[in-house]
Amino acid sequence: KDREIAVRLNTGEVVVVDADHRLIARGTIDAPAHYVHARAGLEARVARAVYYELAEIALAEGADPIGVWSKGQFFPLEPAI
Repeated sequence: KDREIAVRLNTGEVVVVDADHRLIARGTIDAPAHYVHARAGLEARVARAVYYELAEIALAEGADPIGVWSKGQFFPLEPAI
């Protein structure tokens, strides 16, 4: 729960996933799409390789539902249906 997940945007800016910069799961179970709220209503799409890293963390920790913690917040990796 104390982990901090940081992502680097293609602008070079680093964003820490937290309550203000949420990791958002969209799409379907078969074709998920993940985004991080960057700023002022803008969202950045999470690259597939980064998603796989997050999924590895979640699976290793046995999260149920599958997801990750960052800055004391839980972020599910499965899209809400």
